[in-house]
Amino acid sequence: MTTATRQLARAALKLPVAERESLARQIWRSLDFKSQKEWEAAWYPEIKRRVEAYRAGHDRGKPAEEVFARLSKRYSAVRWLRR
Repeated sequence: MTTATRQLARAALKLPVAERESLARQIWRSLDFKSQKEWEAAWYPEIKRRVEAYRAGHDRGKPAEEVFARLSKRYSAVRWLRR
């Protein structure tokens, strides 16, 4: 990370939560993701493995409320992930 990036990050972390959330969303959207088909092809084997493990009873999964509670505890600004 460059000095300029570190300075920018320090300044961003001083922003109010709502502004940090908005900035995080803007940065996230600016990333160059593969096309939807490429993304699905890349993730399909992992999704298939997880579904098969769940159906075979090897993985019971977790309720979304439990997952979000754990994330909220770990990350104070996790609200933008649920939108």
